[in-house]
Amino acid sequence: MEQKKYSKISIIILAIIILFGIIVGRRVFVKVNLNKKCAEYFDENNYYMKAITYSKDGIMASEKYNKDKKSLTNITNYKYGNKEESSCYKDGEQATTIFRENDIETKTVDYEVTTEPITHYLKPLHLEIMESIFKGLKTGECNGKECYILESKKDNNTLYIDKKTGLVLRAVNDNNGYHVNEYEYNFNIVKDEDIQKPE
Repeated sequence: MEQKKYSKISIIILAIIILFGIIVGRRVFVKVNLNKKCAEYFDENNYYMKAITYSKDGIMASEKYNKDKKSLTNITNYKYGNKEESSCYKDGEQATTIFRENDIETKTVDYEVTTEPITHYLKPLHLEIMESIFKGLKTGECNGKECYILESKKDNNTLYIDKKTGLVLRAVNDNNGYHVNEYEYNFNIVKDEDIQKPE
């Protein structure tokens, strides 16, 4: 009788472990798959990206045109009643950035000020497995597109990732002051005339 009792408990524990392994394994598989999809898009090296950040301090809008080894990044930051802008032109390893405040040029520098597409960078497998134990994964909708929602209570951030493309559509961070990033992408549309050195 006692042996049957322990046998039932063992079966229950084993079933829980198997179920837990399936849930974590699915999370890892989904993240690896999304990362591969996203990488395929940016391997093209011709893209337009727009990002808008909403925070308690203000709104920041940025757009980037990228084609081959050239790029143009325009960033506008509306903060505390001021408008701060930067335009960065990059050709190979050389970069020029012009800063403006309230439409008045303030300085020009020879380094890059840019924005990059946000992606889910894969960690070594054992770290991905550990992270997947604590990071939730569910499905939902963002800007009219079906997406996976990755939630991290540890980091207080949430990513909304397009199921079809693996691209991040929205990032919500409540770690150091609540802010939301909205992303928009277009591929293989950037022309040479879109990337002009600012004056």
